[in-house]
Amino acid sequence: MGVAIYDGSVLTLTGGTVTGGGDVGVYNSESTVIMNGGTVTGSDSNSDIYNLDADFTLRGGSAEDIYLDGTVITIDSALAPESCYHVSMSSPGVFTSGLSGRGTEANFVSADSAYGVAVNDAGEALLAPVDTIASYVDRVWNGSEVVSTTKTVVVSAVPSDGNMTSGWYCLNSNYTKDGRVSSITGDVNLILGDGYKLDVKGLSVPEGCTLTIYGQAAGTGELYSHPSSGAGIGGWSGNNNGDIVICGGTIRANGYNNCAGIDTNDGKTGGSITIYGGTVTATGGSKNCSGGHITIYGGTITAKGGSDGAAIGGGVNGDGGYITIKGGGENGAGIGGGDDADGGTITIWGGTITANEDPNEDGAGIGGGDAGDGGTIAIYGGTITTWSRDGAGIGGGDDRDGGNITITGGTITCWDGGHAQGARIGGGCGGDGGVITISGGTIDVYHRDGAGIGGGEDGDGGIIRISGGTVTTIRKAWATPLASAAATMPARAAISPSPAARSGRTAHGVQASAAADSRTRRSSAVHEIRAMAVRL
Repeated sequence: MGVAIYDGSVLTLTGGTVTGGGDVGVYNSESTVIMNGGTVTGSDSNSDIYNLDADFTLRGGSAEDIYLDGTVITIDSALAPESCYHVSMSSPGVFTSGLSGRGTEANFVSADSAYGVAVNDAGEALLAPVDTIASYVDRVWNGSEVVSTTKTVVVSAVPSDGNMTSGWYCLNSNYTKDGRVSSITGDVNLILGDGYKLDVKGLSVPEGCTLTIYGQAAGTGELYSHPSSGAGIGGWSGNNNGDIVICGGTIRANGYNNCAGIDTNDGKTGGSITIYGGTVTATGGSKNCSGGHITIYGGTITAKGGSDGAAIGGGVNGDGGYITIKGGGENGAGIGGGDDADGGTITIWGGTITANEDPNEDGAGIGGGDAGDGGTIAIYGGTITTWSRDGAGIGGGDDRDGGNITITGGTITCWDGGHAQGARIGGGCGGDGGVITISGGTIDVYHRDGAGIGGGEDGDGGIIRISGGTVTTIRKAWATPLASAAATMPARAAISPSPAARSGRTAHGVQASAAADSRTRRSSAVHEIRAMAVRL
């Protein structure tokens, strides 16, 4: 035996090497070992450090085999990322104290092949049977980008009825249910195992509960929700829904009549939806699907609204992802409100966003549904392209105002989706522009009967303040087919009212659109244009 301490003794290791020869390197019984550094080595058949009902504090050094009997390892300073310790226990379970923020499961390896290392919700490492441990990709927003980290956790298999209570679950086989998963209780974390598919007819997340969905390394685990009632993921049966967080995996969610693909059901309140990554496809149902707050930091998202409902309800739309919005049926916004519903609060920090409204639609690309105001829309960055018709590209739906639109950065292109009467930025057809404030960014708008920036046809311009950025409006007297838009881009026109006329109408760039014939309507817009780079 190398060193043995008993009955309240204290051994502090700061360097050097302790070798056990044919026995244990350090034997610690009801005493204290503090390991700051150095190397401890036992024999091939014995532990490097054997702790029996003792205190063991680990700060550094090297020991390949640490045996714990009635003992946990106290971590009171940060472990080096490259440090790795093999651990075994008389009764597997939690074996660290103070690990959270000072190290990860990567600092430890199970010395017993039947067990693996994971971290619990308190941030402490534990040993558990290998078939109960699953890896997952965690994603967080650090203020400027999404950061991904692979972690492990102790999980349960998805129950046979699909209903899950607070805890961690992993889809480790294909699962099909010919009905709705109606009970998500508490805070549920679901890992979609690579190569497996969860196929259900609806996944309910009740108010007050949270569902967090993770993927694994390849991101091929799939959740497919296609209900016969209610939202694909979220509300159901006239109930408000809880919070949904998506960190990874491949997710397809179809909303039934009156419901969103992801968020709320008919006329009810949505919870918060946060997307950090994954591949998400949402298809809306119809009518009155307003939704809660939606924050998108990353991922590949395709949102296709239904006949009247938004694919993803109104709320906050954040940073960093590649977002494709194939705008919905006739009246719902791609991201925003459903029929008769406002857009809510939509904030875009970055990402590449394409809002493709069908030329027959009345909802905005980003903003309000048919007869819904744009709400509050703030754009700080990103590359954004919209197509729309009687709803605005960014702003209000048909016959409604743009709301409050603030643009401080980004590259924004708003196309006329064909005979468009809504403004590209501002109000829908017959809607006022609202309050539009532009202080940065590069903005190109291609409009027809509605204003480029301001009100839709027969709508007032509202209040428009431009204090910075590069803004160009181009009026065109024809509808540009979606597929050939880039090839037929017209020459750029001036920012101020463009004199191009069609059938007695005068189109304006930054202003409200004019009424028909010679009864040119005076805009009530307030223009405060200054310090702006105008492109001709």
